[in-house]
Amino acid sequence: MAGSDYIEQELEVITQTGVDYIVFDGSEGGDITTLGHFLKAMAIGADEVYIGSIALMATMAKCL
Repeated sequence: MAGSDYIEQELEVITQTGVDYIVFDGSEGGDITTLGHFLKAMAIGADEVYIGSIALMATMAKCL
């Protein structure tokens, strides 16, 4: 599912469906790069968080 400018409302609908997990990924969604972002996700009920593709981008940037 692609998110829009109404992500809060979309997440509300998605969570009511009983999904097991929600993943935000891609160069924008996977950019959960700071401790604050992880803490926010945990504060709103995330059981786990991950850094997605940003780790690969950071590694490649250091190699260049």
